[in-house]
Amino acid sequence: MDIQPDHPPSEHGLGHFLNPSDPGSEDRDWIKEIWRIIIGRVHDDEAISVPSWLSRPTMVRTTVTSSSVRRAFRRLNDGRPYAEQIKPFNFLLTAAGAKAPAGVPEGQPFRLVAPHETDPDKWERGKWIDVHHPDSGTYRITTRDGRPAMARVDTFAHVLAKYETHPEAKSLGPDGKVCDRSNRVASTPRGHCRDDSTNWEGVEQARGAGGRRARLGGL
Repeated sequence: MDIQPDHPPSEHGLGHFLNPSDPGSEDRDWIKEIWRIIIGRVHDDEAISVPSWLSRPTMVRTTVTSSSVRRAFRRLNDGRPYAEQIKPFNFLLTAAGAKAPAGVPEGQPFRLVAPHETDPDKWERGKWIDVHHPDSGTYRITTRDGRPAMARVDTFAHVLAKYETHPEAKSLGPDGKVCDRSNRVASTPRGHCRDDSTNWEGVEQARGAGGRRARLGGL
């Protein structure tokens, strides 16, 4: 099943991720693949294929734009020539949705970053730093459960599972109610806002609603 070219796939909630098929590329065809899978599942297409990159960790490219982020790499930068240091406006990787490992207090802010790397085979072997607590040392990441000493990150398979059933407050289900997991279908109409009461202020109050409507009608 294919997506018609006059209906570009929505990047909402997906466009900030690195391309999982080729992290060094700006190509967005992988988002079309996500939608192909979603639509295929909605139509019970048992023959639908899934790409191998669904098992890769979700990564976001960010930039060193604050002193606090740069301080997080103080230890990593120590002893290195300036040209090899993490500097302002360098690109970084952020492990999207990383869950803190055992030993990190529950509820404590936790955000893992690492020097920018486009080779996904190196992500799980790399050293990651918690921006909020850089003096806590480095962490390793994993996409598998049962490794309490490592920070667990989502894969694109996790993102797909959540994305295809995520409530859509701006659209309506077939029952006319706000679209959620219970009434989600492949195509949903947009909901509409209706102004049941208008309070006129200042000049508009003096002129009256009728004059306002007359002017709008002449546009």
